[in-house]
Amino acid sequence: MKSKSDFSTSLPGVNVQWPWSQLLISGQKSVETRKYPLPKKYLNQWLAVIETQNTERRDTRVVGLVRFEKCFRYETAEKWARDVAKHRVKKGDPNFAYREGEPKWGWKVSGYLKLDEALAPPETRGIVYARACPIPSKIAKTLSNVL
Repeated sequence: MKSKSDFSTSLPGVNVQWPWSQLLISGQKSVETRKYPLPKKYLNQWLAVIETQNTERRDTRVVGLVRFEKCFRYETAEKWARDVAKHRVKKGDPNFAYREGEPKWGWKVSGYLKLDEALAPPETRGIVYARACPIPSKIAKTLSNVL
């Protein structure tokens, strides 16, 4: 367990269900999709990836970092289908598929980092975002070299 002195900074975080979280932090998913655009304040900023629970994964944890460089709207099912290799959502997915009449947004990934060891999630977090996810000093230094 890391002590508080091992953490030098905190980053905002975004909740992402498993297995999408693992695809994001491994570079296998280059577009995250949502029903809403990414807030502008999070563009080109590192965000902690908070892997959330689902039927196969019961614990919530910080598993990596991601940075998004742009946000765009999928206007048609055809455009959505052309990007399936990027967003990795299969046609007909009961939770995340494109549906006519519902907005669907893409967040283009510009950077990702998988943590060697998952971290505990922040004590307080919202349904989608967290304001402050503690990040170990070692990782914060790595990010400062990448930025």
